[in-house]
Amino acid sequence: MVVSRRGFMKQGSLLVVAAAASLASAERVLGLDNDAEHLGIKQDNLPPMPGKSAPLSLTKATFAPYVNTVFKIYPDTSKTVKTTLVSVGDIGPVPDKNVTGRECFVLKFRGSEPLPQNTYRIEHDVLGRFDLFLVPTGKNKKGRYYHAVINRLI
Repeated sequence: MVVSRRGFMKQGSLLVVAAAASLASAERVLGLDNDAEHLGIKQDNLPPMPGKSAPLSLTKATFAPYVNTVFKIYPDTSKTVKTTLVSVGDIGPVPDKNVTGRECFVLKFRGSEPLPQNTYRIEHDVLGRFDLFLVPTGKNKKGRYYHAVINRLI
């Protein structure tokens, strides 16, 4: 297959743009853009909130003491949905004991209102505010359930 220099440059440029866009999305999903509002960057459907931001290294041990406590979810600027952290559970392989910070876990929340799969601003009285990607996973008599999966592989 013959590829012209112009075609190669065009495809390479598109690849770089796509990689940059996916990196920006990954930072938002992982909650690494907490300072974006201070830099004047507008975040869609996430209200600017005074108060403390959560540290960037939210681990399983960070969430474990707050099972059965209230977490506020902000689906847009005019609405707050209160949820309860139901459980914090391990998933995937057992973490490598020689590498600190390597863990995979799932946060299970229960609320009363339907929320679509999306990245949401979350706030807790002690942990502060951070962003998580939530997925609806079902409902029963007690409420609607949402999962956030955290994979810390580095």
